[in-house]
Amino acid sequence: MLVGPVGSDSFNPYFSASALGPVEEPLQAPVPSLAEPATETIELPVVEPAVIEGNEEQVEQENLPGVLRLLIDGHFRGVADIRLRIVFHDELEALQTEAARAASAEAAGALIEAVGVRLDELASSGALSEEQAIAVGELQQAFEQAVDEAVEQSNTAPGVDEEALTNGLQSAFDGLTDPLETLLAPSAPTEPADLPSEPVVAEPADLPSEPVVAEPAVGPSVLDALKDAFDAGMVQVNEALVASSILSPPSLPRGNGVAYEKFLSIYEELTGPAEPTDDTQDQAEEIVGIMDAVA
Repeated sequence: MLVGPVGSDSFNPYFSASALGPVEEPLQAPVPSLAEPATETIELPVVEPAVIEGNEEQVEQENLPGVLRLLIDGHFRGVADIRLRIVFHDELEALQTEAARAASAEAAGALIEAVGVRLDELASSGALSEEQAIAVGELQQAFEQAVDEAVEQSNTAPGVDEEALTNGLQSAFDGLTDPLETLLAPSAPTEPADLPSEPVVAEPADLPSEPVVAEPAVGPSVLDALKDAFDAGMVQVNEALVASSILSPPSLPRGNGVAYEKFLSIYEELTGPAEPTDDTQDQAEEIVGIMDAVA
């Protein structure tokens, strides 16, 4: 390397570039490898599906086939209504059985609780002896077991045998109140002691100033309260079974009475007599393609 122009004082033909020292390499920006591109992993938060409390029935219905769900919601009328009930008979029967048995079990549990409240009031009243309190507790346990058995026995047929359930619950209550009435009945009067040979005249001071009135037995009032609780519970049982129905009664025909009667006859062979009703709910269109697909 020459410093200065030729002919100038600073020009030195013997000047060596090594005298300037090592030459530093220019800085270069790092080049990312194409084989392993630099990526940043971003972890997204896991969002759980929102479940609205008390909306379990709606969640279950969302899993049903579309046509079946529309049928349960009452969107079909006339021949379409009856025909779909026949097509989905097995599915509807299974759903109805599940709903009715759940309703009867829940209502029977409420009945046990209502009667138990009255028995607890009796036990805490202080009117029972220790032996009577133990006997009442045993009767209460037997009643609860009899109610559970009545619910289970009513589930033998498809759905719930309402007559068997009613008779079983009444039998369970009779098995509680009959022995309870005997238990709480006032004790029989004791036989008078042998009279002395000579009459004993009581002194005037020994006579009570007012007549002694025997305390009334607790039996009638307790039994009446138990009966009221049981009757109210039976009303709730019947209402629960009615409310558990997943289908309204069949709708009335819409013009094609011959076809309607034909399918209604088939439907009644599967489920028993049905009384059609004129529902005022908005009527959805009867789509022929859907009907042919599910037939």
